[in-house]
Amino acid sequence: TRTPTGLDMLKKPAGGNWQAPVVVDRTTYTDKQWIMGDPDPQGISPYAGYLYMSWTDVGTSRIVFSRSTDSNGSWSSPPLNLASSGVQGSIPGVAPDGTVYVVFGRNIFYGPSPGTIEFVKSTNGGASFGSASVAANITAIPWNIPNPFGGTNFRSPASLPAFAVSPVDGNLYVAWADYRHGDADIYFTRSTDGGATWDPQIRLNDDPIGNGIDQIQPQVSVAPNGRVAAMWFDRRLDCPDEPWIPPAHVGLSNACIDTFMTRSFDEGQTWVPNIRASAQTWDWTLNLPWTGSSGFIGDYQGIASNDEVDFPFWNATANLGENAENYQEVFVAP
Repeated sequence: TRTPTGLDMLKKPAGGNWQAPVVVDRTTYTDKQWIMGDPDPQGISPYAGYLYMSWTDVGTSRIVFSRSTDSNGSWSSPPLNLASSGVQGSIPGVAPDGTVYVVFGRNIFYGPSPGTIEFVKSTNGGASFGSASVAANITAIPWNIPNPFGGTNFRSPASLPAFAVSPVDGNLYVAWADYRHGDADIYFTRSTDGGATWDPQIRLNDDPIGNGIDQIQPQVSVAPNGRVAAMWFDRRLDCPDEPWIPPAHVGLSNACIDTFMTRSFDEGQTWVPNIRASAQTWDWTLNLPWTGSSGFIGDYQGIASNDEVDFPFWNATANLGENAENYQEVFVAP
């Protein structure tokens, strides 16, 4: 029997010290908690400074939500139930007018099988939400994608959604890994009307369709000026003949991993050719972290953007001079 997991938040005021943790929740078995504040970029939100947190209660398979209206002084309790049954991977986002969105996946594990990326919406600062709507129908990727190395494997892990809201016009941007062509691709859709309608889905990775190469675990960000960027793990490059690659793995395709990204300068309508962000192609079998029967890579890599620069960050076993043991470490490439 699972017991509740503590979920707290710590705050560091500008120019001050870290404050004591404040309890967010003690009633759920917490997984994949994400937080978003209302930065009020245009000075029009009635909920400026509110804090929003969503997470999965894996004990009951629910997406739940709590908010703080007093700058982490306290959090609403009990958490709101946003969705249940086969749901995971929620991410909150806030539009310039203060509208709150939470995007999550349903039936996105153990594919290839049909799943959905869904969202809920609040127009009263997270006090309540409408019912869930579908942003995208998808084909979920397998829990373990093909592994030319044999033996050990890592969890993919599923078609967890990536989500960001434009601080310029409130456009909603969603990406995920999809298996409709028999390998994992990064797909994307957007809404320009607050989720009322969603554009036709487009494929962000620009290698040939159905080539048996997997792209997984995307993340999305929007710069203050509205530029959109997306990053993901990509296996299009064969394992190189380099000292950090085990000799038996050299030359294998759809095996080792890089980080690729792309950018859109027209609000997600068109995208520049894919850009390789990683300096080294890395071998995920080296010092693979294990929990039970699952090897772990990723889940929590991401991307952040300012007006000039995008900052994808990810984990890898690469050695750029200080990782001779090839453990997973965190890398960033502006």
